[in-house]
Amino acid sequence: MPALLKQPTTVSAQIDFLDPALEEVPYSCLGPPARDPPTNIESYPVDVEITDLRSIPDYLHEFTTATSGFQIVEHESACLDEIDSEEGKQKYFKEMEQLLLASLPGSTRVQVFNSTIRRKKHNAPAAGTARTPENTGPVSRAHNDNTPMSGARRVLAEMEDEGEELSKGRCQIINVWRPLSYPAVDCPLAAMDYRTLDAEKDLVPTDLILSNEGGRKGQNYSVLHSPAQKWYYLSEQRPDEAIIFKIYDSLVEPGLSQLTPHSAFVNPLAPADALPRQSIEIRALVFY
Repeated sequence: MPALLKQPTTVSAQIDFLDPALEEVPYSCLGPPARDPPTNIESYPVDVEITDLRSIPDYLHEFTTATSGFQIVEHESACLDEIDSEEGKQKYFKEMEQLLLASLPGSTRVQVFNSTIRRKKHNAPAAGTARTPENTGPVSRAHNDNTPMSGARRVLAEMEDEGEELSKGRCQIINVWRPLSYPAVDCPLAAMDYRTLDAEKDLVPTDLILSNEGGRKGQNYSVLHSPAQKWYYLSEQRPDEAIIFKIYDSLVEPGLSQLTPHSAFVNPLAPADALPRQSIEIRALVFY
């Protein structure tokens, strides 16, 4: 009798989506409120089934930035214990640039342009308004950091004199996320498989009003929920495991992922005394 195929393991958890009842352009102010209210985005929580990648055979090769929009890589950093210093951060940026060159076939140049460290427990109150690692927690709302418009602008802004020439070739924005110090248990990161996204129906351009930059507008994508969407996470993801996920790609062709909706979620399987997630996320420009 043939062996029964093992079913992938899932966890049912809440992710916040954009409220489909919103009739105006969604917006959010970053920094001191430039509008009243500072955002018009209402949470639309949905319980979704999130599949554990560890329960899928050969998940390291089955999911790639070109197909699903994300991939898992095994990579041990040599400088996570000094990540809070400027010198340690710059060392880490160099590590990530080399990791992306090795992980993305055809890439020829990578430049990390910013990073975020998060150490605040998901349900802890904010300690003031300063955006420090201890005051920055997981974002449990489905989103993508850029739209095609803001992604192209980011390339021009970050690369300055070279931006226009580099933009003539293929450009990407790629993020790399990993836990710090110990596995992420209480609030893992979930990513949607791009192949299950209806980009025309599920993505809504959202204005980001940058109050500290004179009200300049950026833009990202909010996400409407659909039962067709499939979400994944890596249970007890360790600091030597990183998720690489695509935010923007200037190359548009059939079958090629363009982005990766993602969100943190409160893990119902986590023990009550689970340590608060500590993580670092870098954002990089990749050229081909």
